[in-house]
Amino acid sequence: MNKINTVGVDLAKNTFHLCIQDDKGNILKKVMLSRQKFKQFLATEAPSRLVFESCSTSHYWFRIASSHGHTAQLIHPTYVKAFVRTNKNDFNDAEAICEAASRPNMRYVSPKSIAQQGIQLLHRIRQRQVQQRTAIANYWSMV
Repeated sequence: MNKINTVGVDLAKNTFHLCIQDDKGNILKKVMLSRQKFKQFLATEAPSRLVFESCSTSHYWFRIASSHGHTAQLIHPTYVKAFVRTNKNDFNDAEAICEAASRPNMRYVSPKSIAQQGIQLLHRIRQRQVQQRTAIANYWSMV
């Protein structure tokens, strides 16, 4: 029996698409799970390597997966895009994540803690306010 080695996870709002590979890189199965079923999957599955495409919620799922003993990694979306073979859909994205993770020279994104994400949120809010202030000043200087 082939042992699960890598699970590529394409995160979405309500459903997650998983591509499960064995240690030789063969695809064992592709699964679509809801949020609750994915949490159950993480809790019941033997510890394995989970790879997520980096996004705002991937840091949360990284922490959940790590708490269940899985080895989790995040890949920047631009690195994954090069490995999408056919039409873009969620299962193909999950397969591309597995393919990208199998490369020996792949660079991974460092996960953010809750505090780091909070600071990032504050910086983005401030940046947006500066942009709006500049836009208003430019508008009134033209009038």
